[in-house]
Amino acid sequence: MVFTNAKLDAHYSLTILTTLAEGNRTVIGDLRDNSNTQWDFLLFLCYCISNGHLQMGSVLVLDNASVHVGAESTEAIYTLCEQAGVQLCFLPTYSPELNAAELVFQTSKQMVSQNRSMEREHLSLDLLAVLGRISKSMMLSFYQRVLTGWMKSLDPALVQS
Repeated sequence: MVFTNAKLDAHYSLTILTTLAEGNRTVIGDLRDNSNTQWDFLLFLCYCISNGHLQMGSVLVLDNASVHVGAESTEAIYTLCEQAGVQLCFLPTYSPELNAAELVFQTSKQMVSQNRSMEREHLSLDLLAVLGRISKSMMLSFYQRVLTGWMKSLDPALVQS
């Protein structure tokens, strides 16, 4: 059931790691009330590394969100990733079309808006349930869209539309 005029004063911050790695879920998330900080992001990375979601040889692609490049936490993030053997790769500034996480956010918002409950306390559960429904085939199509966009940004002649 869809309620289009429902007013919920809930504000969440969602940090996600997307993956196609064998044995992992496609989306690992950290949902927080209100805003996310650089320290929350560092804790999320610690969680992902300690639980094997990021491992030696992983490439962690980040946009330039302030939580990813916070002045006080940057050195700790680089050190943590280096010690874990995780390579950091930053996307060009202002390029959401190259970020697979943006496609997960877009899809999740659509799915939640079509199936959400009216209770504020259920909204976070609705979102987590939707993230659990992002399949490997959906994630693969998100990565393919992102890679196609990346190739077009390098040389439009490389990709046939």
